[in-house]
Amino acid sequence: AEVPLSQLTLQTVQQVEQLAPFGSKNPRPVLCASGVEIADGPKRMGGGDRHMTVKFKQHGVTIRAVGFGHGDWVEPLDQIDGPVDIAFKPVINEFRGRRNVEVHLEDWRKAS
Repeated sequence: AEVPLSQLTLQTVQQVEQLAPFGSKNPRPVLCASGVEIADGPKRMGGGDRHMTVKFKQHGVTIRAVGFGHGDWVEPLDQIDGPVDIAFKPVINEFRGRRNVEVHLEDWRKAS
């Protein structure tokens, strides 16, 4: 389903989490957003730079994305001029007592 980044609130992602437990017979939903801008990054992260992080922006809303096992996406994403379409799994990241929505990036392409 296509979802604007503005709809990825804690409440919305908590509703998605109610579909758990996720696994091979019940995969976490993959959503998409079209025409998002790269706001910050992309940057490699993790052991051996195997992963990447980037911030996307759409209609004034910025959200952090993590691409696990996709450190190789940094250079191609960095060379994109203009918006991209993204496929992702929304998650709630809990760190140091704070809860934020972020997305696990599944795929991307230059917006047409």
